[in-house]
Amino acid sequence: MLNRKEQKGMTLLGYVIVLGVVGFFALMLVKITPLYIEYRSVVSIINAVAAESSANESPAMLRASIQKRLDVNDIERVKARDFRITQSRSGTTVGIEYEARTQFIGNMWLLMEFEHSAELKR
Repeated sequence: MLNRKEQKGMTLLGYVIVLGVVGFFALMLVKITPLYIEYRSVVSIINAVAAESSANESPAMLRASIQKRLDVNDIERVKARDFRITQSRSGTTVGIEYEARTQFIGNMWLLMEFEHSAELKR
């Protein structure tokens, strides 16, 4: 029998467990990354519309501009009708709240909630 001092390293079972944990988180990262990339595109669309549009533009014109940008960025999960456009005395705000989900493993899904808004310039 070997001494405890001579036994070093992990067993095969230890490697399998570590590989399973690393694989689980790697799969989660692979599934979540496209959702975050899409969200960053939606944020850039809102910020671009807010920077290029004035508070006097009608909601229909703003939605048309948003839909064109969604089409260019090939975003299908979110439509222009999903954006909320609120007009008040202080200005116009364009924003969105949406949920994105993707299948993870079997019947398990990952659900993420996103929210962003921006004030239009006067």
